[in-house]
Amino acid sequence: DAFVHINGNLKIRTSPRKAIIRIYNTAEQHFYLGSDTVIMPLSTKHSLRILFANGHLPQLANSYFNQSAFEPLQLPDIYKKLYILAAKIQEDDFLKALIDQIYVKDNQEFELIPKTGVGLIEFGDIEGLDDKLKRLKIFYTKGKVNWTLYKSINLKYKNQVVCTKK
Repeated sequence: DAFVHINGNLKIRTSPRKAIIRIYNTAEQHFYLGSDTVIMPLSTKHSLRILFANGHLPQLANSYFNQSAFEPLQLPDIYKKLYILAAKIQEDDFLKALIDQIYVKDNQEFELIPKTGVGLIEFGDIEGLDDKLKRLKIFYTKGKVNWTLYKSINLKYKNQVVCTKK
């Protein structure tokens, strides 16, 4: 909000947004998704070091890039799910340090790409999100595993962590 007082002073009220995830979709649109689920453009000056998502994400209409904070548009479901997953990862310091990228498969399931450890974490849908992230964190912190033996971890199954050998 910006307005001029009767005495001529300019008053500006702002509400800063925090970027949660950087997204690159199939239409080569590149943007941040903010904490209020409003699309934020990339900066020409610098790049934030935050979680990155790509894969089978649909193109967004131009109206999404011109929306106001007061009238946010409803994002497609896959972007809402991606936002929920990214926000949960950002809340946890360990997971935030571990996960580098989220890849969206053509069946709308998620794969997490860690910075260290195995090459791929098959996450599936966000159903049971808290439980899956808890199991992943326990597996990485308490499991005595030789990471070089495994190529992937699968969290899709209830109460299980399934590893695939190389």
